[in-house]
Amino acid sequence: MTLQRRVRHALYYGNRPRRLARRFHRYSSAVLTPANYPRARVVNAYWFDQFLNFGDALTPMLLARAGYVPRLAPLKDAQFLGVGSILEMAPTGYSGSVWGSGLLYGEAIALPHATWLAVRGALTRDLVGAPSVTALGDPGLLASTVVVAGRPSRSLGIVPHHAHRSLPIWGEIQRRVPGSVVIDPAQRPSRVFRQISACSTVLTTSLHGLITADSYGIPAMWLTVDEIPLRGGSFKFDDYESSLNLRTVRRAKAGAAEDVLGQVRAGASSPAAEVVSSLQSGLLKAVSALTDFRSMSPVRSY
Repeated sequence: MTLQRRVRHALYYGNRPRRLARRFHRYSSAVLTPANYPRARVVNAYWFDQFLNFGDALTPMLLARAGYVPRLAPLKDAQFLGVGSILEMAPTGYSGSVWGSGLLYGEAIALPHATWLAVRGALTRDLVGAPSVTALGDPGLLASTVVVAGRPSRSLGIVPHHAHRSLPIWGEIQRRVPGSVVIDPAQRPSRVFRQISACSTVLTTSLHGLITADSYGIPAMWLTVDEIPLRGGSFKFDDYESSLNLRTVRRAKAGAAEDVLGQVRAGASSPAAEVVSSLQSGLLKAVSALTDFRSMSPVRSY
């Protein structure tokens, strides 16, 4: 483990002192966010926090930018579900809000007491029985609204899912594509956003690698790896893309590096800018409904 990764792990993950340090960082960052003045409100939210992955870390980041202080809560106490394929994990009696969450396995579930602010895509909306007027889109699409795009400097950004980080194909592609870079998903969202936004094209096995590229209008391609399949298969990708009105399928199959690159050159694309903008507006409007959310309380001092 590199020194940088040791420091990152020491600050954000591990035993109780590290969890407390992570909590302090979230609270202090949220309180220092201009959107939280004149007073901040706390949201008891659930997100996956077992190891650092930029996609899972989007919920607290985006809540803070929207004017709320995210408090990590166990599912039984949570009143807010955000980014991720986490709806199957929610108890049937869940009575909080859902903002951009999705299903993992594509099977119908019942959360009759939930408030549906937004869901990731039309497939999830239909399977959970959310109202037809529920906003669609993954909150990761807001990346470009919170982090300014980096200076274009990379020809190809490779964003592996954490399960695919050690695949040899990434090195093979880098040797063939000058100026390409492998972007580690085990970083804070803002760092990953800047790195992805500096790329001309993105190849990814990570859903949020694809979503981030779409937010910045960067042509992207999702790579499937049959040898190491993701839980839930392609459902979360299908669900997300159901919100985009795409005309083409943006999928490549892992194989020889040159074959993969050929698929990227032929098929990498991005959704229409007006579609992304509309989804962003819908997500922001949806999260603003938390203003009178009954589980929130004012934060008076730290």
